[in-house]
Amino acid sequence: MRVHREYEGVVIACDTLVSCDNLLIGKPDNREEAKTHLRMFSDKGQVVHSGWAMWFNNTMYDGFDEAHVFFKPLDEKAIEEYLDLGEWKGAAGSYRIQEKGKELIQRVEGDIATVIGLPLLQISEILSSDCAR
Repeated sequence: MRVHREYEGVVIACDTLVSCDNLLIGKPDNREEAKTHLRMFSDKGQVVHSGWAMWFNNTMYDGFDEAHVFFKPLDEKAIEEYLDLGEWKGAAGSYRIQEKGKELIQRVEGDIATVIGLPLLQISEILSSDCAR
């Protein structure tokens, strides 16, 4: 194994969970679980939590951010049509707001990048302040 004493690159890791109705929701195991998630979200709000860690200029930074996502009312047809796209696979909360999933959403309060899965506002602040030194 090779160890870098000085590494000039940036390494970022991030993961996301959704909370709704006092439940923590990750990535669905199958289509039925994704359908259950989308039914639960219909016409209500949820909180998207994204945690991150970054190695930059030989320093470790970490943090998390939250954004509130409010879904439109979803009928069975809208849910089935969305599930047919396959975007739910590997997506926390069973949707991708950066793709067709945005059509399910009424509004977002907070950083939309947090919903996508990478809190860019927080990370860019660190990069900007560290680069200014």
